Amino acid sequence: MSGIDNIGNTCFAASVIQVLRYCPPVVKRDLTSDDPLLCAFYDTLYDADVPDKELTFLKKLPELGYQAHDQQDAHEFLMKMVDRMFTKGDDPFEGEMTSILECDNAHSSVTTYPFYSLLVYGDVRDGLIAYGEPEHVDMKCAICGKTMTKRMTVMTGEVLVLQLARFDGQRKLNHQVCIPHTIRNNKTMHLTGVIHHTGSVDNGHYTASVFTKSGWKLINDEFVQPCERPFRSRTAYVLVYVAA
Repeated sequence: MSGIDNIGNTCFAASVIQVLRYCPPVVKRDLTSDDPLLCAFYDTLYDADVPDKELTFLKKLPELGYQAHDQQDAHEFLMKMVDRMFTKGDDPFEGEMTSILECDNAHSSVTTYPFYSLLVYGDVRDGLIAYGEPEHVDMKCAICGKTMTKRMTVMTGEVLVLQLARFDGQRKLNHQVCIPHTIRNNKTMHLTGVIHHTGSVDNGHYTASVFTKSGWKLINDEFVQPCERPFRSRTAYVLVYVAA
């Protein structure tokens, strides 16, 4: 285990690095690249005990559009790195979402598209169930003119990222959520990492809880300590699950 020094509001990147270090579908790929920025990023994943490897990458954050010392969003950074790391068809984060429009006469229209993260409102299980619940839409059936409803189906990839809705404009939402250890869909997914956000919209701090070979650890910048698996939390912002 290695903590990561904060060199000026870089906790958003450090928390993402930590959850990816302990995400088997990512690190087992033995990632390499000709891109110097990605090479520096991969060094932080694979060479955690080499001094200053993380700092080399953190100093390159402006190359990704992150100005030094500015507050940033950890989920946005995670998605940016996933997009840069993987190609379509070899992306462990890529799942499949299907939107189904149906009318009372059973006419339907089906659209399928990839997804890489799900936004969850309220509690985790309730928020996931809501994706599959039918909802009325302001649309008429092109065949018979009847009102249509929409429902979604979700097929997860090797990794499932859940972004909890914690921000409402300039207001931080601190409601408590229950964090399931296991989520069952088309695959059985187990919790491996949690990114926490404390503070306000404009002045916050990120930490990470990760599952390692020696149990759960809480990582706050350079500090690492044992912790219990997160069961309930008012600070959880991003949850990472991995297929069993």
